[in-house]
Amino acid sequence: MKRNIRQGTFETNSSTQHALVIRCDNKHRTIADGIPDWVKLPEKIQLYTMPYCDIDNMPLTTVENRILYLYNVMCAGNAEKGDLINFLSRISRLGINYELLETQDYVYCDFPCDMIEDIMKHEETFVAFIFAKDIFYDTYADDCGSWEQQCEWEDTISEFIKESKNDVIELRDRC
Repeated sequence: MKRNIRQGTFETNSSTQHALVIRCDNKHRTIADGIPDWVKLPEKIQLYTMPYCDIDNMPLTTVENRILYLYNVMCAGNAEKGDLINFLSRISRLGINYELLETQDYVYCDFPCDMIEDIMKHEETFVAFIFAKDIFYDTYADDCGSWEQQCEWEDTISEFIKESKNDVIELRDRC
């Protein structure tokens, strides 16, 4: 048997699955509909870049955290050119005041580009993400678990969706 060794090359066949489920009151809500009655915003949201471990552990339970999370994901290079400008324009049009603080030169985040594209491409998905009633975001690395663990992960997502009394938007990606 012949074996080829390629120097300086790292190769893996592992893949990670990402799931983002957004529970919202109306998945067709647009920016023109404004801020929902139940949402209370601070006078100003500060936008700054964060270390990866802080981004990864950020609970997506508040509007401020979701806005800051999206900002960091886009600063990490996981967005198309112009998405950051579109993002800032959208939060301004929602009447959300923001302050840009000093940013780090290098920000890393493993949030999938396709999910950011879906959120930024569709205004309704963007609004649903920002004003969600609840969000489930999780990843599963295929090469780190068993088939049973994969099924448990899928069941957790299914239960989250079934428990919803609101509209649901489900985004998936595999990378």
